[in-house]
Amino acid sequence: MLHDAALDQLFRTARSTHAFTSQPVTDELLRQLYELLKLGPTAWNAQPGRYVFVRSPEAKARLAPVFWSDGRKLVIGRNFKS
Repeated sequence: MLHDAALDQLFRTARSTHAFTSQPVTDELLRQLYELLKLGPTAWNAQPGRYVFVRSPEAKARLAPVFWSDGRKLVIGRNFKS
């Protein structure tokens, strides 16, 4: 059983973030994140996780068509024009 503090952090007080800083994410932080992500469950343990870390404005622009308009603003930037 998880402690109440862990349940609070994971479920009771967790909130989605809709604002981000312009501070770059380090390679080390991405490695740490991946190490956690790869341990997570998948549907029926049959679908391996596929993660892409996108940094450059050009790469983000290539992904623009798959996001709805408000999502584009979050991922690509407020000044993005579709």
